[in-house]
Amino acid sequence: MELKDRLKLARKNAHMTQKDLSIKAGVSQATISQLESGLMNSSTHLPAIAKALDVDAFWLQTGKEDSKQETLSRLLIPVDTWDEETPLNLDEVEIAFYKNLRLACGNGTIAEVREQDKSVLRVPRQLVDKLGVYRDKAFSALAEDDSMKPTINDGDIVFVDENRNYIKDGKVFAIEHGGLFRCKRLYNLPDGGVRIVSDNKEEYGEERLTKEQIIAQGFRVIGWIWKIDRIEVW
Repeated sequence: MELKDRLKLARKNAHMTQKDLSIKAGVSQATISQLESGLMNSSTHLPAIAKALDVDAFWLQTGKEDSKQETLSRLLIPVDTWDEETPLNLDEVEIAFYKNLRLACGNGTIAEVREQDKSVLRVPRQLVDKLGVYRDKAFSALAEDDSMKPTINDGDIVFVDENRNYIKDGKVFAIEHGGLFRCKRLYNLPDGGVRIVSDNKEEYGEERLTKEQIIAQGFRVIGWIWKIDRIEVW
């Protein structure tokens, strides 16, 4: 089953017309039509469309069930019910979590995902204070692959400090590269270039970008990864 088939199935199950879905998701009807006809195989609007259909964005994009979601659901608390149902302890702070950021990091869609797909995770206040992390400049998200194994595994939750978006050689950063949300070890190169290194060197070679390639390929340092939470799944 392709994206077009999953989208059409989900829309019909939700008893919506293409126009209904376009209004609820805040996208054009032409976008819905092109996705369902197969003229488009992806879109930065998929998280919004999935939310409107009440389906998982990862499934809508890939057709795969996300085995991590059940585990994550025990950790996540919706923002709009946090204050009412789960009082925040004095020794904790809340950090925004975006489970679908891995699907829509390109073309300026980070802000869109943050608006539409936000939960929070609790972390020790002592750790945040010790590292000098400002919670309004921090967020967490799912790591996408095993390129940083054993430091970061596929499905781990990474915590990002957007204030530290300048390269310090050898540190691990969240980056946006070619429209993808990635975690990599970075090094400065002469003349404004960057060296992008994966810890899983056997399967992933390092990349080197010149200053011109950084601009052309949409490379951007989002922030320093200051905490990694491992989730074990079957």
